[in-house]
Amino acid sequence: VMSDIQFSGDQKRVFEDEPMLYSGTQNFKIAQIEFSGMPAPSSGMDAGQDAATDAAPKLPASPVLIKNVTYDIGMPVAGEFLDIAAKMGAASVLVDKQDYGPVHYDLSFKHLHARTTAKLYRAMMKMYSDPAAMPQNPDPTRMLAPLAEPAMELLKHNPEFMIDRISFKSPQGEARVSGHVKLKDAKPEDLGNPMMMLAKLDAGADLELPEAMLAEMSAAKAQSEEEKQMQRQMFTAQLEGLTGEGYVKREGGLL
Repeated sequence: VMSDIQFSGDQKRVFEDEPMLYSGTQNFKIAQIEFSGMPAPSSGMDAGQDAATDAAPKLPASPVLIKNVTYDIGMPVAGEFLDIAAKMGAASVLVDKQDYGPVHYDLSFKHLHARTTAKLYRAMMKMYSDPAAMPQNPDPTRMLAPLAEPAMELLKHNPEFMIDRISFKSPQGEARVSGHVKLKDAKPEDLGNPMMMLAKLDAGADLELPEAMLAEMSAAKAQSEEEKQMQRQMFTAQLEGLTGEGYVKREGGLL
């Protein structure tokens, strides 16, 4: 159940002769989303119904209540280039009375060549509107082939992809992730050479995670208390090794 949906936008065409690409802003709000898993099938269901139930998406068995969902998109244009910034979030995410909010999922694409972006978007729209291109068990390589040419052309202009923020609250504390990926001074001849692409790749990520949360996750599948203790000890040993090598910093209960 979704309650009180609102949408607003202020957009205009980037190019007069291209009706598919717009710049500006969009804002999408949902006051509340509520869902829970499917009830257990009754014993009177036949085999066909059982198979259909097995094939259906599995939703969490516990009730989920998400409040104050927002989705903001900004698409400014500077000359021949376009940026896309998407900020998604929710004030509260209640799963069986445990609140994981506020939740943030902020991504951005920078320095996208606008004409090439329009070409890529047209190819995507054509793919999604063709039922034959979206079979039940798709071959990803074949399905995405029409996007390869405009995507490779877009890489020639050195775009940048950024995870500005992914964060949520756990019972043990807040978890945060950020990162970026971009090519520096890539030339058309580099695109067919993986080693050259790797040499010009500028990428990085920062993760800040509660140590207690990771310790709990490491022992989540243990079948006995003895096995849980063993898993926790292995986690501690691995963590100490990574800390000693400088990959991880421990501070105030956070990694």
